[in-house]
Amino acid sequence: EPAVQRLAATGPVWSPVARQVLRWRHTPHLLPRLGVMARHTPHLAEVIGHFSGLDFGHVAQLTAAAHRHSAADVLPTIRQPTLIVHGNKDTLTPLRVARRLHQGIAGSILHVVDGGTHYALLEFPEQVGPRIGDFLSSVL
Repeated sequence: EPAVQRLAATGPVWSPVARQVLRWRHTPHLLPRLGVMARHTPHLAEVIGHFSGLDFGHVAQLTAAAHRHSAADVLPTIRQPTLIVHGNKDTLTPLRVARRLHQGIAGSILHVVDGGTHYALLEFPEQVGPRIGDFLSSVL
């Protein structure tokens, strides 16, 4: 996608700014207000702290490569039990991508977290945790 490619090309410029913003103590409370995350959670500040050490220019390049890549031909070969967890408000990975994974992997289970973003696992642990536990109990 052209927007992702432009983002990758400008990564070295905005990467230092992104790191500073992530280190700002108000960022964990700001992200839900901006719609980046559904809600603030107790572990959000810790996760954001880890993100602040990333090279966002490199992350943007990896994202651009991911957008160019497809594993559609490999999905039918997956035989392992598969649980796909997706937030229906995820703007980084659209729901259509999760649905394609689900359709391509025989026997997979798709759990859509209503209101969840790309970070649904972190945002809704009370919903996702038991779902993962049930899934693991069913396959172990």
